[in-house]
Amino acid sequence: MVTNRGSASVREHDPSSLLKLPFDVILALCSLVDPIDIVNFLSTCKALRSHFPEESIWRMLSLRCGVVDLTFFGDRTWFQVYSQLLHTFAPLLGLWASDHPFRGNIMECRINEDGEWHGIICEVWKFDGPDRENAGLYEPSLPRYYESFRIPLDPVGSNPPRLRSASSVVWRIHDRQLQDWKKEGEIHRPSLHFLAPAQYATAVCSIRSNATDCNTHPYFPPKDLSVPWYDQARGFPRLGQEPSDDIVLSEISIEDLRFIGAERTRHLTPPAISVYPPCGLFDPLRLHDPCHRPLGQDLFVGGRRRRSTGEPVFGRYYPITYPVTYPSPISLARHPNDPNWHPASLEGLWLGSYGPNGTEVLYLEWRESANIVRAWKVTGDENVPRGVVSWELDFTFKSEATAVSSLEAFAGLDPGSCMFMWGRGHICSAGYPSKHRREMGIMVAIVREDDIRILWGVANGAFRYRRYKGRCVSSEEEVQPGVRQSQLGYGEP
Repeated sequence: MVTNRGSASVREHDPSSLLKLPFDVILALCSLVDPIDIVNFLSTCKALRSHFPEESIWRMLSLRCGVVDLTFFGDRTWFQVYSQLLHTFAPLLGLWASDHPFRGNIMECRINEDGEWHGIICEVWKFDGPDRENAGLYEPSLPRYYESFRIPLDPVGSNPPRLRSASSVVWRIHDRQLQDWKKEGEIHRPSLHFLAPAQYATAVCSIRSNATDCNTHPYFPPKDLSVPWYDQARGFPRLGQEPSDDIVLSEISIEDLRFIGAERTRHLTPPAISVYPPCGLFDPLRLHDPCHRPLGQDLFVGGRRRRSTGEPVFGRYYPITYPVTYPSPISLARHPNDPNWHPASLEGLWLGSYGPNGTEVLYLEWRESANIVRAWKVTGDENVPRGVVSWELDFTFKSEATAVSSLEAFAGLDPGSCMFMWGRGHICSAGYPSKHRREMGIMVAIVREDDIRILWGVANGAFRYRRYKGRCVSSEEEVQPGVRQSQLGYGEP
């Protein structure tokens, strides 16, 4: 450490003084510590403070956040980009999954590539209805990306250099961008929050023949946080952690099912982020993010849905592991008939068709110790909700499914170019009551490392699962204000 004894001449002759180190050594030391420690270190004395303008320091910290160039930040320096945006909000960048009952939701935050403004834009995913594009084959759809909120950088030169900690955001309600609202003489501003762990779980009750059967909805994430889709390494925005509000109970009855919004448990959910929109000023159904609707809204399809009278319950978002880094030194091949192919190549984020329930998001996990592939639901439906295993394949006792009548259901796939095997699928009745949960045999065709097809029981066709490969924003079309859609599709048929 730099000594505070005496004059500068004394410090210059102190053999322990860091002031004698060349800058490249100081930069190497900075690469080993937390950004706050770097700021404290450079603030120790006037000589070290002279290194604050050195762009290499702030470029190094920005690279840690995944920002490799300043293309989408106008004329700003690395110091401005890091201090005013990335230092606080870089952990937002990536995918997030909400705990909204049954269906869940995906939110994606990225650096805005539109030159009109600079900063972070967060969008929620929405999928079109079920698509049966080919005869006998249910296709998943790519999401449409609905702008939910943005965190813009301040205009160049508007503020002195600082570490930004403000949590206000610009919220989008359909084609309107709004920053502040006035209601009853008060100004309301949507805001981003970092929430402390909470003690609650969603309860589901089924009422049949005057008998009540209640069970706890699956925890999301699970208690032990061992699910591969949960990214424990990313962290959260540098906002002060706030205590979680008490969860307001919200009831909805659908035929013989009653859903109760929450109940207290001993289990602590992990920390989360949440965005509070302007409650009471806009109909919650107009918000792009379904997890901001009252519990029970839009959970069910068909003629059984009734509107909930409960207050909106803000969803808690948890980080998703994406993209996936494959284990090494396993040699991975695209096609399962290649001798170098390995089930680990299936690991990652997938989109799957679930017939009338539409497209759902899954995370495929390769569990080497058990020699199985598991498909975890990151989003779900009224029968099998988010947070549980949808299906699994056991590669220990692999047995090929070669029945001719069954292969016809796979739309003429060539048995010589695919891997056919049996698996286990998890099904349940509406509401996911514990006594109705069961397994069934499924027939699986692994076409390539990004294409799987599954025949569920006696279904009249196969359901397709496609790997989600990310986005090419420059090729997307803005189909309406604040809504983007990919024009590239999945690539290979």
